[in-house]
Amino acid sequence: GSAPDITGTGAANPLATLLSYAMCLRYSFDMEDDATLVEQAVKNILDSGLRTADIMQPGKTKVSTEAMGEALVKELDKLANMHFVTLEKGGLLVSPFLRQYLGANWQKYLRSNEKI
Repeated sequence: GSAPDITGTGAANPLATLLSYAMCLRYSFDMEDDATLVEQAVKNILDSGLRTADIMQPGKTKVSTEAMGEALVKELDKLANMHFVTLEKGGLLVSPFLRQYLGANWQKYLRSNEKI
C-alpha cells in the first residue's frame, strides 16, 4: 500500500516498487534482460544485509528509505557498468539497459571516456 501513516519518516521500503518496475519491464515491454538486472540489484542489496524497518532481521543493518534508495542506485550503477563491452575492431556493444540508463546522450558518455 501507499503507507501514508509513515510519510516523511524514512521508514518506507522502496524494494517492492522497484520489483514491480521489473515486472513491468518483463511483462509489459518484453525487456527480460533489464528486468533481470533490476531484480539482481535488489537481490544484491538484500544479500549485503541492508534492511528497512519493515523487513529488519537480527544481524542485519537497518537503513532508512533514502539509504536503501541510494544503495539501490549504486548497485544499479555497478551492474549497468558491467553491461557494455568493447568489440575487437573498436566497436561497442551496449545493452538496452545501459542505453536507457544513460538516456538520449548515451553515445556521448561512452565516447568521452568518462567514468560512467
